[in-house]
Amino acid sequence: MNIKSMWIDGLKGFEDAYSVHKDVFVIEQDDEKLEMDMNDDKSIHLTLYDEATPVATGRLFADGEGFHIGRISVLKE
Repeated sequence: MNIKSMWIDGLKGFEDAYSVHKDVFVIEQDDEKLEMDMNDDKSIHLTLYDEATPVATGRLFADGEGFHIGRISVLKE
């Protein structure tokens, strides 16, 4: 296993993070309300890769009162 990481700001380049997020929250947990929310575009997203395959993601955003870490998702495989 060769893990690499990539940070992105906002939704530009969000596709890999979104694919993991969707697999875990929407498909696996069958919860479409967790698909995306109003904080995704103002978040910094971290995606972890095994070689070139996205396998985990999470996000960090500020709301004026503090920082929030969330939407942590890891593929079962």
